[in-house]
Amino acid sequence: MLGAEVELQQVDSSVFALENVLKSWLHEQGGDREHLHLLLPSMGDTPVCIKCDIQERLISPALIPLSPNLGAKTESPRDFLLSKNSATQSPLPQRLKAIKVLCADGVCESLMYGLPLLLRPSCCWSLDWDDMESNHKIFHGLCHILRVRFTVIREPVSAEMVDLTEALVDMVIEDSQPFSIVEGTGFRKLVKALAPSCVLPTRQTLKAMVEKRYREAKDKAKVSRSLFLLLQSEPTHKTASRAAGVFSHYMLQASPSLSLLLKPVVSRELLLPCSVPPCTQEPCPEATSTVQASLQQLDEESVFNPLLLNSNLYVQLRSHGLLFHGRYTYKY
Repeated sequence: MLGAEVELQQVDSSVFALENVLKSWLHEQGGDREHLHLLLPSMGDTPVCIKCDIQERLISPALIPLSPNLGAKTESPRDFLLSKNSATQSPLPQRLKAIKVLCADGVCESLMYGLPLLLRPSCCWSLDWDDMESNHKIFHGLCHILRVRFTVIREPVSAEMVDLTEALVDMVIEDSQPFSIVEGTGFRKLVKALAPSCVLPTRQTLKAMVEKRYREAKDKAKVSRSLFLLLQSEPTHKTASRAAGVFSHYMLQASPSLSLLLKPVVSRELLLPCSVPPCTQEPCPEATSTVQASLQQLDEESVFNPLLLNSNLYVQLRSHGLLFHGRYTYKY
């Protein structure tokens, strides 16, 4: 081992830190070549080329022996049908339980994977008509709430609020001052010298005013923000060591139509470490001008229409003498 290099890395005393160190070995560490060239249009004949490296965001569930229970298969509704209880019964529907409401702005797209499925209110013929109508209304209500979050009704600010008291609340919040500042002798003398008629609030009153300001700011942030619903499947296979099997998680997103989009979401065990700190520096003006001039040559559309994209798939299938129809393969 003479001449070998040993890298000493200090790790925090936590399970997550140790997991990140071990999972970081799964990333490609070599820097001998670029992975991707991103081509942008230019005014000349040579396009603007941006060289990029690719990094995996998660471990593919297909590599795990328990991948069906991790939500890796979302190719068809059959993947969500459970096994039959007997030969005479039809497959049971999968049960997904809502466990959390998430702000859409706080969900990273890289955490979702797999093929999306579209959810619509059930039209199963075995349902009673009244049940089907009631289910349709509840489904419609869920789509509406997820898309257009309820508007919080806030009480108007009283006109009797003293400006100095409001300034005191601002100072406590912005400077992270303790509530006990109003009990300080020096602070009381200062306020009395500046505003002799001002009556300082007590420590408990000041705390209540700061908490009210926090609730108002929080409620204001909630207005008109769409929501995602985090779902968890109920495991069907139980192990001998634990009462429950493997859980899979999904993200539910509403659309303008009467439908919901269902996509698998990665769990802690499959997530790979990703350290991309936010950039605090302003970009180079010359580079910004180059990219802006390049993007201005592209057509801008407010709505994406996939029908305008042609992958040349049918031509390739015909050239190989094959044509795929549904889940079966036919000779052309």
